[in-house]
Formats: sequence, structure tokens, C-alpha cells
Amino acid sequence: MKRLKFIYVVLLGAACMGMLNGCADLEPVDYSEINPKNFPKSESDIEALVISCYYPIRGDWWDGIFTPSERGVMFINDCTTGILTGTFGAQKMASELNFFPDSEEITWFYYTRNTTDYSGGYANKISRCTLVLDDIANSSLSESKKKVYEAEVRCARAFLSYVLYDMYGPLVIAPLEVLKNPLQEQALPRLSGEEMIKFIEDDLLFASEHLPILARKSTDASARDWQRFSSSVCICTKHLQTRTTSTRWRHWHAS
Repeated sequence: MKRLKFIYVVLLGAACMGMLNGCADLEPVDYSEINPKNFPKSESDIEALVISCYYPIRGDWWDGIFTPSERGVMFINDCTTGILTGTFGAQKMASELNFFPDSEEITWFYYTRNTTDYSGGYANKISRCTLVLDDIANSSLSESKKKVYEAEVRCARAFLSYVLYDMYGPLVIAPLEVLKNPLQEQALPRLSGEEMIKFIEDDLLFASEHLPILARKSTDASARDWQRFSSSVCICTKHLQTRTTSTRWRHWHAS
């Protein structure tokens, strides 16, 4: 009995050793890892990137720039005109026009606050759009599909750029070559007023040319297109910019 048990243990050990030898050349693969080698590859990957560019211009209370609450640009900007007012926080600062470059309650739309408790820093979302445009350009999609996706992203980038430009003046727009080398630190100046306006207009003109006139309704088979940007949105945004900031717009073009 002991002899049989000994033989069994020896055979089991030999089998285990054989299994170990057979696994020597295997390399573990982490399928949860996303890197430039495996993403984006398909059209669905590109579409996911495009949708991410809509994210900052939502009306979400926590991290949407157009939230209708006291945290949104509409409330803060209206407080500076007397239409709305508040007795504390950013609303009070804006109502009294008593804020400074280090007043994070006001500047958080541009820069990220010095805390992990709040999101912000929408200027970086412009850079996000620029990187997505590069991914679209380097994808294997047809040129016609590339233009539609690029138009969506450029409309989002122009919309966000205009909102921040209206609040803070010309922005720092990082070029693609700088964004693709994030470990190489480089100081960048703000654009001039004329450069800023051209940046926004170029995006809107491209988007209005390549987007559909109207987004399809949710009853359509392509329900995913509902509430996406259309050329109508681009044209309306352009007219709104010209009307609401006509003096400044014309001033920069004349300079």
C-alpha cells in the first residue's frame, strides 16, 4: 500500500513538473489595459472617443460646465450682470465683482482646483478634443466617416473654447506636438485675440460643412445620433457669438 502511494506521489509530481515546463513560454496578457497599441482600433472605439468630447459640456451638477445650478457658467455669468445674485461663495463673488486670479470658485472653469474633492479645469478638455482629432485622422476609417467624426469633435471644441474665451479672454491652446510629448515641459503663451477667434471660427466652419443639417430623432433607426451636434447647431452658435460679442469680435478682426 505504501509502495502504491509512493508511486502515485511520484507520478503526480512528474505531471506537475511537466505542466510547469509547458507554461514556461507563456506571457500574461492584461485585457483591461488600454494603450495606443490596442485602442483605438475599430469604429466603435473612435465613436467612444468622440462621445467623450461631449462629456464636459453636459448639464451635470458635478462636472458639467452647463449645469443650471449655482456651479454652472450660466449662473455665475448672470450674477455678474445683476440678473441673479447670491449671498455666499462664487455667487456672492460674482455679484459683487469681487474676485481675483486665485479665487478658485471663479477660475475652476479654466483651471483644476487645488483639491481632489472637486473636478474642473475645462481648458484641458480642449486638449482632449485635439488628441481625439489626431486619433481620428490616424484611424482606418473612410475619409467620409473621418470628416463626420472630426466635425463633431471640432464643434465640441469650438463650443467649449468660446465659453471659456468669453469668460477669461484668449486661452492657452496647446498644439498637438506638445500634447503628444507630455513629459517634455513647455511654457505656452495665450493666443492673441485674433488667433483665438480664428481658432473657434475654423472649427465651426468645418463642422457646419460636414455635419448633417439636423440630428435624427430618437424614433429613427439610428437613435444614437439623437442630441448629437448638427450643422444647424454650428450656424446658430456662430450667429450667437457674433451677436453677443459683436464689439469684441469686430475689434479683434480689425486689429
